[in-house]
Formats: sequence, structure tokens, C-alpha cells
Amino acid sequence: MSKVTIRYGDLDTVVSNGNKLSRGLDSYSGDLRSKVRSALANLPGSDDRGLISSAISNVDKKTKKLDSLSGSFQSFSNGVSGLASDAMKADERVANGIKSAASSYVGERNWFESACDAVYNFLFVDFANSNCVTRFLANGVKEAWNWAGGVASNVYDWFKHGDGKYVWNIVSAVGTTIAAIAGVITAAAAIVTAGCTLAVVLAVVGLVAAVVGTVITTANSAVKIYNNVKALREDNPGISRYMGDIGGVSDAVKKYDMGNAEENMNWKTAGVAVDTTEVVCDVIGIVANVANLGAVKSDMTGRTTGFRFNKETIMRNFRSSLGFDFDENKFTLKKMIGDFGSNTTKDWYPNQNGYGGLRWFTNRYTNTQNFINTVFTGNEIISNTMSTMEKADKVYSKLKSGLDFSTPQTGIAEVSSTIVDVYSGLGKFNLFKGINKFTVKPYKALTDIFELHKTAKKTITPANADAGGEGGGGG
Repeated sequence: MSKVTIRYGDLDTVVSNGNKLSRGLDSYSGDLRSKVRSALANLPGSDDRGLISSAISNVDKKTKKLDSLSGSFQSFSNGVSGLASDAMKADERVANGIKSAASSYVGERNWFESACDAVYNFLFVDFANSNCVTRFLANGVKEAWNWAGGVASNVYDWFKHGDGKYVWNIVSAVGTTIAAIAGVITAAAAIVTAGCTLAVVLAVVGLVAAVVGTVITTANSAVKIYNNVKALREDNPGISRYMGDIGGVSDAVKKYDMGNAEENMNWKTAGVAVDTTEVVCDVIGIVANVANLGAVKSDMTGRTTGFRFNKETIMRNFRSSLGFDFDENKFTLKKMIGDFGSNTTKDWYPNQNGYGGLRWFTNRYTNTQNFINTVFTGNEIISNTMSTMEKADKVYSKLKSGLDFSTPQTGIAEVSSTIVDVYSGLGKFNLFKGINKFTVKPYKALTDIFELHKTAKKTITPANADAGGEGGGGG
């Protein structure tokens, strides 16, 4: 179904401009007749060569065209004026029909609804249209509102459909890399705060996984930035979209044609190896999260002194990850929201005596500390805000277009992915961040393993080796 939006103010402007242009053309034509043609006709002497007659003829042709054009603009203005009049009558008929239907099915408005209707009608209808001053002010507010909405819509369209998405891909790649580096620092801090052998082992394994994951993340970000910069510079929108959809190393090796089938297959195998390593690092992180549910920490130093996998310890650590404030012995809004996913000074320096995390490296360089804190925290807050908006838009678009319930399998997959997107967006808050550790992250790791299995199976198929690159021309 088509949708037509008619702005009466815009139609009035068109009619006014059309009439003004028509009058201007008439005036111009009249000036040519009264001044130019009359002057030519009154020139003394003979016109043996016919130059004056020729000039008068050209003036007549010009005035005839101007008269015709003036009439066209006048007809156009009359047509638009008639359209506005017909539209207003149609609006009135529709409004009366809706009012009649509402009175038949909705019933009487209660006193509060009637009071709100009366206030709205008085302020924004009757009073706004009572005189030229209030009408001017009301129209100004309406125009300002429409302008702001138009600007917001243009910004949204630029990020959603224009070059903005490539800019966002570059920004998000930088933010992801910085966040990964912050994860390495946090993992290193965990070694310092480990107070028992098992805690040290877990911390060392976590640090190795974080370092490997950061190297992969950095490589993926570099590939993503490189291709999105090319997308910004490309004039062909199809090629730009192709380059902008490359999210990392594995995407690049799928879309780039290396020249022959053997090279394509070798690079695909390398891409599978990178993805496998990344999934292994994610699984290690999940195992570490689960293991740390049993960590027993000293209230004085924050060091992990041992592990006790009983209900009390597990629930204490789980509640802590959700934002429970043990000093006040309750969930607090500040703890549950946090700094919108940013790493605070306390998170980075778990041992305030001078032996923890980043403080061990920078405890004598206050300016360096402040600079690093500002860069990391500011980047994370901006990145988390943008990614949350992106997730919200993705979920909204999916719900608006409708989920795919054609089969039970697709229905479950659609609902699951939507829930994951919702929680991933909300996961920038401490409350959902804690939930995501034990729900969304394992689910995504599981789906990545299945996807990796399918990709690896295709890669090692002999028939597939003769097919060449999937992209075939992305280089």
C-alpha cells in the first residue's frame, strides 16, 4: 500500500511561489512590450534592411513565450490550490468518519481523557489558530519540530544506508581493538591478585587467551578498517557495499580471489584456523567465568585466596557480577547500571596498595594514568552507546519486518538470535553484563562452533577445492 503525506504549508508555499513567478513573467513581458517594442517601433528613419522589423518580431516571440509560461505557472498554481482544497475536504470527511466510528465503538471518554483532549484542543488548535501571532508561533514550533525530525532522519539514513555505516565500521573496529587491549590489562591484573595456585593457573590461561584473542581482534580490525576505507573511496555503491561487509580476516579470504583455486583453498583454511583459535579463546573465557564463580576473595586486598564451589560462594559471586552492593547489602541502581560498560579505576587497579593491574606499571606517572583512563573509558562509553543503538535498530528492524516462522527450526533460530541481540545491547549495563557471561556468551560460542564446523566441512570437500574463490573479484 502506498503512503502519501500532504503538508498544507508546503502546498501554500508552492501556490504562492507559482503565483509570484507568474506575475513576474507577466511584468517582464509587459516591460518588453511597453519599453523595448514601443521604442523599436518609434525609431525614426527607414528600415531598408529590415533589422528593426526583425527585432520587433523577436520581441513578439519572446513575449509570447513569456505569456505562455506565465499561464502554465498560473495553471499549475491553480491546480495545486485545488489539490490542497480537495485534500482538506478529504481530511475533514475522514476525520468526521473516524469520529463517528469512534463514537459508535469506543464509547464515552472518561473525565481525565476528556480533560486532556480539552487542554490539547484549546492550546494547540483553538488558541494556536485564534490570531496571526499565535498561528505564526505555532507554525514556527511545528517547522522546528519537522526540521529536527528531518535532521535526525537524515543522520539515521546516513548511518543506515549511506557512507555512515562505513565510518561506523571503522570507529567500531578501533573501539573493539581498544576494548580487547583493556581485556589484556584486566587479565594481567588478575595474575597479580591471584592468591592461590589454581587462581594463578586460571589467570595465566586467561591472559594467554586474552593476548591471542587481542592479536586476532587487531588483525580483524585492521582488515575491516582497510576495506571500509576502500568502501568510502569507491564511487560504485555495489563495490562499496561488498567491501564494507568484510568484517575480518575470514570474511576477506572468502571474498577475495587470490588468483587460483589452490591459493583460494589455502587462504580459506587459514581463515578457518583463525576462527577456530578465536572460538577456543572464547570458550576459555567462558570456562574462566564459570570457574571464578567459586572464587573466594579477601575483603581486605581483593586477592583470590582459594575456591569453594558451594551455593553460598557461587551465589555471592553471581550477585556481585549483576551489581549487588555488599556494603549496602542490596542491589543498587548505580551498581547495576555502572559506567555504561566502561572500566573504572577500581576495575583496573584491584589492589589499591600499589601491586595491582595497571597501577603496577604507572603508579609513578599520574599524568599517564589519567591519559590512559580517559582514552579507554571515553572510548568504551562511546563505543558501547553506538553498539547499543545499533543492536536496538537491528532488533526493531527485525520485529518490524516480522520473524521467520516458516519452520520450527527457523522460528527457534529467529527468536534466539533476537533475544541475544536484545541482551547484547543491554549487556553494556552491569546487570545484563553479568547475565550475558553465563547465557549469551555460551550461546554465541555454541553457534560459532556449529558455524565453524559447517565452514570447515565445506573447506575440506575435494569438489569445493576446484570451485575457486567464493568472492571471485573482491581484490
